[in-house]
Amino acid sequence: MNIKKLALMGIATLAMTVSATGFAQISRSEININGIYCGYPFSEIINKFGQPIDKRDRPPKGYTYTFRSGNSVFTVNSSGMGPIYGMSVTSGRDFLTKAGIGIGSSLSDVKAAYGEPDYGWYKENRIIYLSEFEGHDYIELLIGLDKSNSSVVSISFNELYWDGPLEDRPKPRQSKPPQEPSASREQVKPKSTIPDFVTEMPTSELNIGWIEPGQSMDNAEKVYGKPSKIDDEGFFQTYNYNDKFIVKGKMNNGYKVMSVASYEKGMKTPSGFMVGDSYSAVVKKFGAVKGIKFKGEGVEAKLKGCTDYTYFSGKKQMVFIVDKKDVIRAIRVEELDEQKFIEAKRKK
Repeated sequence: MNIKKLALMGIATLAMTVSATGFAQISRSEININGIYCGYPFSEIINKFGQPIDKRDRPPKGYTYTFRSGNSVFTVNSSGMGPIYGMSVTSGRDFLTKAGIGIGSSLSDVKAAYGEPDYGWYKENRIIYLSEFEGHDYIELLIGLDKSNSSVVSISFNELYWDGPLEDRPKPRQSKPPQEPSASREQVKPKSTIPDFVTEMPTSELNIGWIEPGQSMDNAEKVYGKPSKIDDEGFFQTYNYNDKFIVKGKMNNGYKVMSVASYEKGMKTPSGFMVGDSYSAVVKKFGAVKGIKFKGEGVEAKLKGCTDYTYFSGKKQMVFIVDKKDVIRAIRVEELDEQKFIEAKRKK
């Protein structure tokens, strides 16, 4: 299978600093969840689980589709026509890797199955394993951990592309497992010329019109009144205020906000930024980030051709959608896209 196109569609290319100890490079066949793997036909996902309950744009191309199966919720990344290039399970215990790892498994279970991780980001409650390479292509297995780093809370895999010379690819680990990157190693610049992409934003900034992820959806109605349209899809719910202000929520002891977006002037962030402002003012206050081309759908379809600039803060992120004239056309505050954050961090 030619997966270079998939990698370019769904995942930014990477240039990574190689540890002296190398990588485990587990077998690609080991990276699957309930028999679903990178390259699995999207049509088969539909056949098995029915139509998705949510669909979100995944820049630069493709989409993230959300499915529900019993008590489990999972997402897959695909163009919607070809095979999938990523999958993530965030709830339920019905989905297991080939080695039997699932939500609720212990960290010791994971290490017994796969050995020491290639990246042990325990301060961020996640560990990563890389597959063996096929040319420039490889697969990443991401295990999310609870706050005590003792048990699994999420499992993801994604197809990635090594953009460095073939001879510089990581070699299989020979002896000692790689350690968590030290401060000095993180300061080493990769070969890539891509500028820093990760910029932290104060947590106090992560709301629009005083609405933010984690709040009850009822709060939006208390502040702004009844929405012009409510889309109720069971697990997900959307409050649409005339396509100008949209709040999306998910079931979690009642409906809780997962994202809030503004598409008109007037709705401000805590620092006073709103649609119509110059993005250069945001850069002056919070610093620059690497932009990615934006391809919207639904209400955001009119914003095609703009650029996505994302700032991170804890478990949330703020996205500015900016046109070619440096004008902010939309602002979103949403739950953290972990894969987007990881890819961005690696570009530092």
